[in-house]
Amino acid sequence: MSGATREPEAMRLEIAQLEQPYEALRIWDRARQRRLVQSLLEAGQISPVVVTSGSESERYVLIDGYARVRALRELSRDEVDAVLLAMSELEALLFFHNLQKNSSRTVLEEGWWLLELIERHGTSQHDLARRLDRTVSWVSRRVGLVRTLPESVQEAVRAGVIAPQGAMKYLVPLSRANSQACTRLVTALGPEGASVRELGLLYAGWREGDANTREALLLHPRLFLQACSEQTERTSALAPPENPLADKLEAVAGLCRKVRRELRAGALDRLRWPARQAVRRAWQEVELLISSLRQLLEANGDVGPGHQDSDLALAPRGPWPASDRQAVGNFQERGAAGGT
Repeated sequence: MSGATREPEAMRLEIAQLEQPYEALRIWDRARQRRLVQSLLEAGQISPVVVTSGSESERYVLIDGYARVRALRELSRDEVDAVLLAMSELEALLFFHNLQKNSSRTVLEEGWWLLELIERHGTSQHDLARRLDRTVSWVSRRVGLVRTLPESVQEAVRAGVIAPQGAMKYLVPLSRANSQACTRLVTALGPEGASVRELGLLYAGWREGDANTREALLLHPRLFLQACSEQTERTSALAPPENPLADKLEAVAGLCRKVRRELRAGALDRLRWPARQAVRRAWQEVELLISSLRQLLEANGDVGPGHQDSDLALAPRGPWPASDRQAVGNFQERGAAGGT
């Protein structure tokens, strides 16, 4: 039915006519699928799926639109609007991949797709790199990541049980270290899976634990995560309460200490007159702000120089010791005399 033209052909097909060999190349997104079902229910099918001719007459290979077909099946629909491309499967797959370079496909999905082209269509990594305008290293890294993960772990990622970020960051290195441990961990987590943060805790626990700890973690990962949560709660209960205001003042004090060290090291002597003037103006502004802060804090009644718990006993001429004040005084005198 492809005809003599290379132009795409619009068709209406029965879903039963579709071959779907690439369904496992994308991660199952339940939320997105629900939205798609709702959209089809309210507005019908807006975008056609893309197919190429199959190996048998009246059969078609689905290239793009797997989520739409799945949603139509959920709605008990038997037919789908499609566009037939007059090109081979491999050409169609490469064509649509190049069209969708900016899509949200994850690194693992890229790896699955590349491995499918290598194993199903006999394409070499060098040829794929050339046809995708990528480096051979780009292709090799993605294929290598997929081959590193046990198949059961990949299935958990496809099903949305394990987040692809967590698999990449924690399960890939775990599998490289011990593939059996990786498989056991994901199996023990079951259909509930684990968040990226939880996978990080589990991987850290396995990496840092002894043989007994590792075995207990692989047998009961939920108990390990519960213990981590309880430890975090105990640590939080013992930690001092957050004090953003004190943190900000500590940051100011840290800057003051840094400036003091630079002054003592002769930073002013290395500056020309315009730069010294800028320092002088900045210091005058700081002095005004410190004076204003002192008044506000003392007015509060429980902090300030007059309170027995106060650490704010600022010197009358500013927060620097006499040696630093002398350095600023010398600088001001040289400035008044027009020094360079």
